[in-house]
Amino acid sequence: MRRILFLVDFFVILFALSAVLGMLTAYDRSSGYGPMVAVVGSAVLYLIIAHLDMAWSTARRISVLLLLAATLVTLIFILQYRYQNYTDTPRFILRLGGFTTFLPNLNFSLPHPNAVATLIEGILPFGLVLVASRRRLTIYRILGLACSLVMLYALLLTFSRGAFVAVIASVLIAFLSRSRRFAIVAGLGIFVMTIIFYVLYDLQSVAVIEDVFSWAMGRLELYQNSLYVASDYLFTGIGLGNTFAMVYSRYGLLIQVPFLTYAHNLLLSVWMGQGLLGLVAFIGLLIAFFALVIRVIRRAHPPSVFYGAWMGVTATLIHGFFDARQYVESAWLMPTLFLLIGLTVTTGRLMIEEAMIPERPVSPLQNVLAVVGVVGAIAAVGVVFNRQIVAAWNTNLGALEETEGELAADLSDEKRLSHYEVARSYYRDALAADESWPNANRRLGNLDVRLEDFDDAVPLLEKSYAREPANPAAIKGLGLAYTWVGQIDDAARIFSLMSDPARMVEELDVWGYYRSQQGDYLLSAYAYETAQTMRGDVVSVPAWMRIGGVYLQAERLDDARRWYERVLEVEPNNADALQILDEIGATG
Repeated sequence: MRRILFLVDFFVILFALSAVLGMLTAYDRSSGYGPMVAVVGSAVLYLIIAHLDMAWSTARRISVLLLLAATLVTLIFILQYRYQNYTDTPRFILRLGGFTTFLPNLNFSLPHPNAVATLIEGILPFGLVLVASRRRLTIYRILGLACSLVMLYALLLTFSRGAFVAVIASVLIAFLSRSRRFAIVAGLGIFVMTIIFYVLYDLQSVAVIEDVFSWAMGRLELYQNSLYVASDYLFTGIGLGNTFAMVYSRYGLLIQVPFLTYAHNLLLSVWMGQGLLGLVAFIGLLIAFFALVIRVIRRAHPPSVFYGAWMGVTATLIHGFFDARQYVESAWLMPTLFLLIGLTVTTGRLMIEEAMIPERPVSPLQNVLAVVGVVGAIAAVGVVFNRQIVAAWNTNLGALEETEGELAADLSDEKRLSHYEVARSYYRDALAADESWPNANRRLGNLDVRLEDFDDAVPLLEKSYAREPANPAAIKGLGLAYTWVGQIDDAARIFSLMSDPARMVEELDVWGYYRSQQGDYLLSAYAYETAQTMRGDVVSVPAWMRIGGVYLQAERLDDARRWYERVLEVEPNNADALQILDEIGATG
């Protein structure tokens, strides 16, 4: 037990340290202070709670206070719901929330519904175990029932599908851990909530299933694309703060504007915000935490406070697979998670101490062998994958330089170009270690495209696409490189593999207009022609005339003639096309 407690403490401290390092790697460091303070403060809160000389009465009071505080937050959420303008919520939920908005508008700016759902799922088990753990109708059972009903109703109003899944999964886990009474009470509450949900949902069940399926597919696509981005910053992450939105858009989707503000997955958020060290620390913490929970359940008969705490952590982590607001509303969601972990640890320790279960002695040789085994495994990985590790490290450094150069505020053009050149140097070092490393090929190729070294970009992006055929940044990057070197058919073929080719057609038209405004008439013609090729057999005389016009401005007379003659195939008497062809010396 002591070894498990030590590991939990160790990983919590390591997690806090990775947050400090994570702030230093962000291109917008000023926005990283809040999350960093939240993580470090949460670690301190855990250490205080986990190592307090606490009595059972104190632990129960803490759980009741948490339950009351969460209920107060959810009551405010319910009573001010109508005024919050939650645009992504179904109309029937909005109507239901409007009926129970009994207070006038107090001008509260409430958090996102998913943040409220995250709080509810963590604290709700305390209310459920209060109901399930008392045999007589006491004030505690009444309190637990009232708070649970309020939070279940608020959970319905959040319309957080990930939270629904988390609560239901937690009930199943509670059943498997032999807390059947808790599972029955929680299951009844969820059953009632589900019945209300389907009665009020004014749609066919097929539509509900389609909605959930679409949501799940969207999440999977986001996670896959985020993994590609995270692998570019494998060791350091992108840093804490408001970094995800622009990094994901620029290097994951190759678009200029923010698309999503956070990764919607707790493990991805940890990795991208706090790097590989933070991810290892967090996973190690979870393994040690659940090892402690299993040890306590097997060796003792833990009371309701212990069950409420560890089930709250479990529900939060399950929800974290679908959504993760801990780095958005970090000031109160991150401390809540670590407080629950600390309460689980301290009540588990109390249970083992009261049961007076003897600790199995561990010889120093076992500890030495464990350390040697871990170090040996790390060394073996380093030897076997040395080239890949060097390539990944240099790609990581190059990605940080490129991100700083492109996204950091108030940099001069000279300074930005300096960052780009340093990034290029790192990418080339990565390819010197492993010439097939897809991340370095993709990042260097896309950077070459941005700096208009198109011929150099094509072979790099071809290698990247060969290794990452599902990566949107590899697909779009190669398509753009083909476009700018005039390989129109190849560009159209690659762009057709994107998830939304029609939107790419629109973007190419924008590129065509932008290039023509900049005087890059040949590149403008390539963009317009690629867009037209993607449209297939669609007849558009104005588009054809436009393509011919920019080729003419680029002094590519043969290409201009080709498009004007195409116009005459459908409009033989088009005066503008006839005049231009006559001026440039058309034949036939």
